[in-house]
Amino acid sequence: LRKAQLRMLEMAVFLDKVLKENGITYYIEAGNLLGAVRHGGFIPWDDDFDIAVDAKDIKKIKKIFSEQIGDFVLQTHSNDPGCVKYWPVLSDTKSLYVIDNVAHNAQKYRGLQIDIFPFDFGRFTKVKRLIQLFVIFNERYLVGRHKILSSIFYYFPKIFIMPLFKGLSKIIDRKYYAYSLDSAFQTYFKYEDIFPPSEIKFEGYTFSTFHNIEEYLKIEYGENYMNLPSAGSRDHHKINEIQFL
Repeated sequence: LRKAQLRMLEMAVFLDKVLKENGITYYIEAGNLLGAVRHGGFIPWDDDFDIAVDAKDIKKIKKIFSEQIGDFVLQTHSNDPGCVKYWPVLSDTKSLYVIDNVAHNAQKYRGLQIDIFPFDFGRFTKVKRLIQLFVIFNERYLVGRHKILSSIFYYFPKIFIMPLFKGLSKIIDRKYYAYSLDSAFQTYFKYEDIFPPSEIKFEGYTFSTFHNIEEYLKIEYGENYMNLPSAGSRDHHKINEIQFL
């Protein structure tokens, strides 16, 4: 696991360089931000890496990574039909998560990863729950089994639901900045807690993150976010093995 974490750190340093060179602001977030505060780096049992970017920059990121760069590829539904989530993932082609899961094994790219979650204005938690249900149903019953139905379930929210509510969010709910509809996660934050970005040390490297780190972690993990969880709840993604190719 530590070898995998160091490989993901290498990926994160690479991504930091690419995004900064292209004028794209990003934020390390979720368990990695918690790890930076609580452990100075990775949470000891963590097995992935997460960043957030402004939703408007997703198209630019896809253009930058339109071709594989070194060992890394930007995984989307376009280049990997088995991937039915809506956010892009920087995937390592020289490693492999081994998971006993049909949806995971239907994907072309299954290596160590950095999730790139888009953030945008607005909350729309009920709409996010609906989109999340499409993703969950697709992963549990369709992807890897029924190609056409899986594609329909992927594109229906993307074409008919997301554009409408993304447009509305920019008009009626600009006080809050949150995981966008593409992410389907329902946590939201005040705009001033996100901007302007700050910096934090992670495994000896400096990364960009949210403005009000403490408020983000309280909202995401609760007031006692510095407390360690019980030993039985430390298996993050139920990964059987991590292979290096």
